[in-house]
Amino acid sequence: MRARGFSLLELLVFIVIVSIVLLGLVGLFATNVRGSADVLLRQQAIEVARAYMETVKNRKWNHNTPAGGGCVNTGSGYCPTGPAAAPIGNDGQARADYDDVDDYNGIDEAPMTLDAGGNLVPVAGLGGYRVQVAVSQPGSALSGVAAADQRLITVTVTAPDGQRIVLNAIRVNY
Repeated sequence: MRARGFSLLELLVFIVIVSIVLLGLVGLFATNVRGSADVLLRQQAIEVARAYMETVKNRKWNHNTPAGGGCVNTGSGYCPTGPAAAPIGNDGQARADYDDVDDYNGIDEAPMTLDAGGNLVPVAGLGGYRVQVAVSQPGSALSGVAAADQRLITVTVTAPDGQRIVLNAIRVNY
């Protein structure tokens, strides 16, 4: 008569193999869980950068841009009859009153928003992030548009873990 079942040796080999497979799966799972916080911080930084970029891009091109739009005279010959362009930089307004692209040049702050009363307040939960905005004139013409008629907007957001998200956009005098 033949014995049925598993020997002790076969059972031990099975347990060792299953243990190795489970350790590999747990290690893979732990790596993914550890990296999930990085993804969240990165996505939040991207959204903060996008919000700031949209805010800046939706402002007038220059302090002297006419109400309702239009171009200003930068000396490039593109808009010789428009009002003279103001130099790049803040025109002296409070941060909540920025009305043109270059007012945002030099911002270095935690993410901010306007509350219902029009006051600038920090965004809850994003205190560990840092936003920097630079507005400059590109060094050369782009697609036939003189450098003087362009503004290069650079928004940099640094997440609490040090990840940096950089968005660039060109805004043209029109």
